[in-house]
Amino acid sequence: MRYPLSTALLLTATLLSCQKKDDPLVAAPTYLVSTLAGTGTTGHVDGPGSTATFAGPSQAALDAQGNLYVADTDNHCLRKVTPAGVVSTLAGRGTAGYLDGPAATAAFNAPTGVAVDGQGTVYVADSRNHCIRAISPAGLVSTWAGTTAPGLLNGPALTARFWEPTGLACDQQGTLYVADARNERIRQITAQGVVSTLAGSGPADVQFVPDNFADGPAATALFYYPSGVAVDARGTVYVADYNNHRVRKIVAGTVSTVAGSTGGYAEGVGSQAQFYLPTSLAVDASGVLYVADWGNGCLRRIASSGQVSLLAGNPRTLGYADGPAATALFSRSVGLAVLPSGAVLYVADSNNRRIRQLTRQ
Repeated sequence: MRYPLSTALLLTATLLSCQKKDDPLVAAPTYLVSTLAGTGTTGHVDGPGSTATFAGPSQAALDAQGNLYVADTDNHCLRKVTPAGVVSTLAGRGTAGYLDGPAATAAFNAPTGVAVDGQGTVYVADSRNHCIRAISPAGLVSTWAGTTAPGLLNGPALTARFWEPTGLACDQQGTLYVADARNERIRQITAQGVVSTLAGSGPADVQFVPDNFADGPAATALFYYPSGVAVDARGTVYVADYNNHRVRKIVAGTVSTVAGSTGGYAEGVGSQAQFYLPTSLAVDASGVLYVADWGNGCLRRIASSGQVSLLAGNPRTLGYADGPAATALFSRSVGLAVLPSGAVLYVADSNNRRIRQLTRQ
């Protein structure tokens, strides 16, 4: 059938308006991979990205000015990377310990997760100290929640207990979400400093439970070493469920699986897709999810339709190579952060001891 020109233009405009970036009819964007900071040599050197060194960089978060904060886990400190790639030490003295106070003398023990609130406070999942620390814009480190003793206890933040918290995310109201890995639960800390369990009913003792997986009501859902969390503008909390090889979400007190099934590598929609030990997540303003697929050595993309695709890297091929995303190589990427537009992603490429940047073409 041949439509009148005005009708054809209207139909074309309607079709285009319905095709979002993650619509199956629209090709996923391509990215160019480059190194923002790090030489690949293990060390603790600040300065320009081309000479700075890291030791096991893990998760990362962006502030409103585009500065990247990286948990430099094996250096037991927090690093700051400017958009130009200049690296400095935000807090921590480079050796394991526990001490609040001025950033330069404060001590952390294997910090892993990072989040930044709207006021510029940087929160840290201080994994082996089993607590959540806060770094104020003035450079003072304090304990925001937890004690140095592992355990599971809700209530006032400074008496609550965590067990190897690994991932953090902060929503627009200042609520922190914690991937409490060894407790196999997702915890939340209100801006007023009250800790509760958002989802999960995993073990509260030293015993790991194998095959810990169940969707459904948050109070009975099961996770298996959740390692990363992200939250979107609507308050949906996403979880990188590491040992379950899945990406989960928590909405209105219910846990469901966004994508993933058994460990492996496969693209597809929902349970057709496979991940292998996903470690962390980032979500952009359009709701697209980005996944650090640690075991597969690559980065994945989940459209709002649930379609999982390869974003960058060569599955099961570890290495180091910049360039087009299709030929770039990574080695055990742990952390992800993304600009709200999705135009630039940052990757803490742990085994390569570098911070990588993906720029949309």
